[in-house]
Amino acid sequence: MQRKIPGANKLKSGKMKEFKIDGISFLLIRHKEKFYATGNKCTHLGCKLAKGTLKDNHIICPCHGSTFDITNGKPTKWIPGWPKFIGSLTKSIGLARSLPSYKIEIKNDDVYIDL
Repeated sequence: MQRKIPGANKLKSGKMKEFKIDGISFLLIRHKEKFYATGNKCTHLGCKLAKGTLKDNHIICPCHGSTFDITNGKPTKWIPGWPKFIGSLTKSIGLARSLPSYKIEIKNDDVYIDL
């Protein structure tokens, strides 16, 4: 269901902000004047990604440094600070999961998310 994100058009390029609509917490990102939306919790330990860093088109988790592509939610680096065998093990058992990714639409300067 499509929902308007109040105040989203005030988000500056290169920034991200947590929003909550209908009980769903998500991260809205504005990168190069385009909007993206992903889940707000890292799929590793559930850390809030809104407290992380946006670098190019990647969100970096503040807890363990895992990175996710803002365009599709897929992990691009998985717990890079941990020993390599742990990263490989957690990937092999399916813990390196993608973030939910939400469709964004702009209508009359308002930003809408498909939840």
